[in-house]
Amino acid sequence: MDHRSTKERRSLVAEMLRSAGAVTITDLQTRFAVRTESAGEARLAEAAFALLSPGETVFLDASSTTFFVARLIAERGLAVRVITNSLPVLRELSDSKHASIDVLAVAGTLQRTTGSFVGPSAVCAVRNHIADRLVTSVTAVTRHGVLADTDALEAEIRRAMFEHAEETVLLLDASRLSDHGGHAIAPVSAVARVLADGLGSMDTARLAHLAADMH
Repeated sequence: MDHRSTKERRSLVAEMLRSAGAVTITDLQTRFAVRTESAGEARLAEAAFALLSPGETVFLDASSTTFFVARLIAERGLAVRVITNSLPVLRELSDSKHASIDVLAVAGTLQRTTGSFVGPSAVCAVRNHIADRLVTSVTAVTRHGVLADTDALEAEIRRAMFEHAEETVLLLDASRLSDHGGHAIAPVSAVARVLADGLGSMDTARLAHLAADMH
């Protein structure tokens, strides 16, 4: 979320108009770091939020879908403790008017492309905590049922969160199903619950066969 004042935003929009002659909604979303969710992401975020209970400690990773779970927590004031390595999630929760939300930042090396903190210090910080639940999404689920990420550092911190969460909830849409996973995180059988959107019957059956609890 962008923290500029209204006056500063107006000045930037005027500058963009002078420079380009026209400004699209996409241009404004990019410049002011506005995140908009797809219908699928909205459904997944609502389903994940419904699983959370006051008093829980929750790992939220730096995936795009879990950001919208954080937005629901911030908007509705659910009294949970969130541990996250995501800078956008930290910003969203810090802007909440609800003081009942406890936020713990996992510090490390900032990856600017993902807005996430990674590296040895971030992994060590995660391993110092135990969460009731991890809410996560991944780059890919291979046909053999392995959760994976194209980035080795992101995979490493997700593995640490998996190991230190009592239960893992995976948010999954059809775009995540791939034969090219990259760096392995965990088998899908290690996930307590898969919240899926837009999967065909064959993909759903395949994941269920791999011992995933599909919803």
